[in-house]
Amino acid sequence: EAPAEEEAPAEEEAPAEEEAPAEDAGAVEDAAPAEDAGPAEDEGLNEQTPLVSLNEQTPLVSKEGPGSIAQFMDGKIVNAALYLLTILNVVVFLLSTDADTAAAYEAYWIPFEFATVVIFTLEYLVRAAVEEGHVVSFFGLVDICAVVPFWLGFVLPKNLLPDNAIRSLRMLKLLKGEGRYFEAFTLCDDVWRENQSLIIPAGSMGLVVWVVMSLLYYITEQHNKADDGAYDDMFTSLWWTLLNLTGEYPMNDTFTMWGQVVGTVTMIIAVAVFAIPTGILGNGLVEIFNRQKEGEETEGEDAEPEPEVEICNGCQMEAFYSQGLKGSVWCVLTGRSAIGQWIEGGILLLIVANVIIFTVQTVEGVGYETFFSVFEVVSVGIFTVEYLLKLWSCSVDPAFGSQESPHLAWATSFFGLVDLSAIAPFYIDLLTPGDIFPTTFVRSLRLVRLLKADMFMGTFELFDDVLRAKKEMLIHYGFVGFVCWLFFTVAMYFTERNNPDEEVQVEFQTAVHASWVTLLNLTGEYPLGNYTWLGRCISSISAVFAISVFAIPTGLFAEGFETLISDRQEKAEKRAENPPLCGSCNRSVDECNGVVVVEKDLADVVEIMRAAEAAKKRQIEQVGDTFQAQLFKFLAGVTSAGQWFHALIMWAIVLNITTFIVSTDDRIMAGHPQLKGIFDNLELVSMVVFTVEYLGRLYAAPCNPKYTCDGPRLHFICSFFGVVDLCAILPYWIDLYATDIDWFPTTMFRIFRLMTLLKSEEYLVAFSVLDDVFVAKRLILACTGYVALILTFFFATLLHFTEKDNDIAVGHLTMGDRYKDVPSALFFTTLHLSGDYPLYQYTFWGKVINFFIILVGVGLVGIPSGIIVGGFEEIMMLLKQKQQTEGEGEGESEELRVELGSDDVRCQICRVAKAQTEREQVHVFLMGDTFAGRLFRYLVCTAVIGSVAGLIVSTSKSWAAYVGGANGWALASLEVVSVAILTLDYALRIYSVPEDSDYASRSDYLTSFLSCIDLLSIAPFYISLFLDPSSTAFMVMSSLRVVRLLKMEHYFESVTLIDNIVLRAKHVLVASTLVAFLIWIVCATLLYITECDNERLDGAFDTIPKSMFFTILFLGGEWAMTDFTPVGKCIGVVIVLLGIGMFAVPTGILFSAFEDMLETNKQLLEDRRKAAACVDCGGEVTSFRHHRTMDEGQKHVARLSV
Repeated sequence: EAPAEEEAPAEEEAPAEEEAPAEDAGAVEDAAPAEDAGPAEDEGLNEQTPLVSLNEQTPLVSKEGPGSIAQFMDGKIVNAALYLLTILNVVVFLLSTDADTAAAYEAYWIPFEFATVVIFTLEYLVRAAVEEGHVVSFFGLVDICAVVPFWLGFVLPKNLLPDNAIRSLRMLKLLKGEGRYFEAFTLCDDVWRENQSLIIPAGSMGLVVWVVMSLLYYITEQHNKADDGAYDDMFTSLWWTLLNLTGEYPMNDTFTMWGQVVGTVTMIIAVAVFAIPTGILGNGLVEIFNRQKEGEETEGEDAEPEPEVEICNGCQMEAFYSQGLKGSVWCVLTGRSAIGQWIEGGILLLIVANVIIFTVQTVEGVGYETFFSVFEVVSVGIFTVEYLLKLWSCSVDPAFGSQESPHLAWATSFFGLVDLSAIAPFYIDLLTPGDIFPTTFVRSLRLVRLLKADMFMGTFELFDDVLRAKKEMLIHYGFVGFVCWLFFTVAMYFTERNNPDEEVQVEFQTAVHASWVTLLNLTGEYPLGNYTWLGRCISSISAVFAISVFAIPTGLFAEGFETLISDRQEKAEKRAENPPLCGSCNRSVDECNGVVVVEKDLADVVEIMRAAEAAKKRQIEQVGDTFQAQLFKFLAGVTSAGQWFHALIMWAIVLNITTFIVSTDDRIMAGHPQLKGIFDNLELVSMVVFTVEYLGRLYAAPCNPKYTCDGPRLHFICSFFGVVDLCAILPYWIDLYATDIDWFPTTMFRIFRLMTLLKSEEYLVAFSVLDDVFVAKRLILACTGYVALILTFFFATLLHFTEKDNDIAVGHLTMGDRYKDVPSALFFTTLHLSGDYPLYQYTFWGKVINFFIILVGVGLVGIPSGIIVGGFEEIMMLLKQKQQTEGEGEGESEELRVELGSDDVRCQICRVAKAQTEREQVHVFLMGDTFAGRLFRYLVCTAVIGSVAGLIVSTSKSWAAYVGGANGWALASLEVVSVAILTLDYALRIYSVPEDSDYASRSDYLTSFLSCIDLLSIAPFYISLFLDPSSTAFMVMSSLRVVRLLKMEHYFESVTLIDNIVLRAKHVLVASTLVAFLIWIVCATLLYITECDNERLDGAFDTIPKSMFFTILFLGGEWAMTDFTPVGKCIGVVIVLLGIGMFAVPTGILFSAFEDMLETNKQLLEDRRKAAACVDCGGEVTSFRHHRTMDEGQKHVARLSV
């Protein structure tokens, strides 16, 4: 408060002293002259300052004078003590929910509870007396809830008052810990106000997707007996669909075939769309906090420090060697000399070998114990000698020699502690007898030796910089996440502790138990879903709102890590342009040290790609006019006939793969025996075409500019696509003519046919771009990959030691079986680091370790996905812009502009006044320019929501009987009234459409998207009047009521933006979708080959269609199955990496494109409001009827011209 008072303008100081706020009383008194204090005390009580006041606007007790009660209550010591007491009280409350613990410590907890309540009561009474408005303030009500239940317990019967439930409200006192922490919650209001135009359409789209996907699940799964009634009505379907939309599929193994199709669509498209509102909320919170932080930094900005004088390695070596033996040893051990670099390489190899041997040692029955022991002794001996020599010679380094105790300074540095941690576990284990838990845990710390490799990469040095850079935000939202976790834990404990499902009840039997599953829920994981209705409502709030807030600290850490590496790269590039000079020899430091900046800018990558593409086109045009040359051009797709042939080949590939996938399902083939002959004939024809194509490419290889050296045909055979072509056709002909040979690879090699899709240059750019992204971003990808590798080994080892004796059975195996050794634990740890928790039945210490996995690992491992998505999108957009500047993209516009309608140039009053004819008045009415028109809009929205709600209620027999009245008359009446309102709206729109500048004529409107929605909103009702209520057709017509939600598009855009998003990012989406589709098919086939006979997976991979469903879940981050074979686990790790790095690209692009479009439209609308003026009265135009984008505007202009 003191700095704020100093910065206040002079003219505002006087009023501040006359009417000092309550919280500034102390500061005002401090500012008063010292000589005035005596008289004030001598006057004592006087009429001007009464001790007790009957005026409600003033406090009951005076706050004047230093040392007042108010000043004492606002003191840091008092607040810290009360906050600590609150934390202890919350901890005691959580532990007391365990009956055994409560009974054991009842003698201590009852006096503690009594003393705490007395202190809280006194605090409340004092604050009510000295603080204005405290009685009716938020924290005043919290204080009442914190103490009143305890005192009422003395006068009311024990079970009449929900003591524990109200007592839990004491947790709200945690918000008083620091003022700025509470502001983190109040920022939500700022986010809503600033992003309202984004959240409403995004939320509307999410709602539509949720309801539509729920309806599809209900239709496909309502008669499925395997899911225990999970989709018997729309209410339950909404809950399970919500989990699917957050990426969770707890009912994955019970879906029917059509349910799996709906689940696949949900994972591919709906998840990205549904996540947009959550992303906007999270981004909005971060943006507002960043602005506040930037403002604070701007106020306290200091001049940039002068650059330090740098010394090159050569001069440092000379300086070290001049100090004798110590300097020579330090120079060698720090890798500055050539011998030192060889020693560093040997140490690095020794570290890797040590970790591998430690991992292998955990496997039972391996043997070689003597060799392992000798290797451990030798490696520890080498590390010990290295540590002692560094400790002895470190004083020659100025970084430590300038310290008062250089040896202690090095020993307590990061790498000094790492070197000590690399050897200390061996000696501790040597000196402690027996196999007790502490020594077992210490043994696992041998993996800290991996951090010794960081002296060569410097990755973990970034952690401290990230924590410093993001400290304020991490503390801010870490506190918010902690409070959210605490509140949802207690809420879920009260709702689920008596859940009839025993599995759920066990996990929520106490608040401490509930904290683990609630933590998973807040990270988006729902291993359990069979909650009570109240629990489902609470979890729905966490799924929509709390996940975005809870994920902010993790995302901030990941973003800080990425930003810091990017900043360092930019500095390195600037350093390369203006290299610093050595302070000793005056030569370039980087040149002496051999530092070369090789990172490529993405814009440079695009220039290289465009130049290579142009050169290739010129080479193809110059191959000549011979038959061989013409054949090459035809096969390369240069001619129009060649392009048609390319399309034919690709469709043949897709058809061939489809028949192959379907043929693996014995149920389909047995039910339709004629399919085998059809598939065999199709395969024969496609193989002949592929073979002819391969031979043609082989014959025309000499004309290919890529094979200009000797033996062009041999180069083609050995090229990537030559091998792919051969693998696609050779197994078929071998299998056809060698029927007596069990040719196993035939099944696997058939998948190579899909890879021939990549031969089209239009789609090959996707892989070229990915390669360029990996090259351009290899530094940050290498850093995050290194961190992920260390974290995976470290956490896998810890989980092995904590869970190897866990006998809880999950499926066909116990948790101990899965974590019996480190190699087995690596797979499950990788899944957890990727953000998924198919297993959650851990011991207490296992849960603690997983808490840190969630806190640190998930954010860091998620960095590569964002980098690749951003790099891929940036390159593709740069390529598109390059094409447009070169005239190749004429007629397409990347910029989306909002078109002004003819009546949007008038203000609302003038639009109403201009409406003279009846049709114009109806148009004004429908556009909501009049009060009656706005009321009618609300009526239409109410009819839409009411009819959809009636559809949901009608699917539940119990709710339909309760709400619908006798014979369902209430629901029927609601439907009739809704249809009447919607029919009137449709008729009025048809009548007044000539006055709408969006449409050229009535036929133009009748063929538009919104008109089709208007018609589909009412037509099913009238059709169903002639259908049997028990027929399937009637059910389909009733289900189409959900389309009415799209009528909201008349008032704001949401779902109709999808086509604009696809048009805007179609080049990126096509290329990335092909990559994702290829990864999906290949991974599904590989899992089918390796896991089709795995009994522990209950037939999940018996056929490729089933394998495709589970593989799409795996690639989306949901691991419904985990007990794979060793080969299947290796494929699973690859799937994790592919899902993080490549499969997420289309989803990420769709997400960012939608958010960018909403931001663009929001900005353009604001610009219109600033610039637009009424053409009639000159007043400000604040409301607009039309929100058509440029893409739709071009179509409208074309219609008008016709």
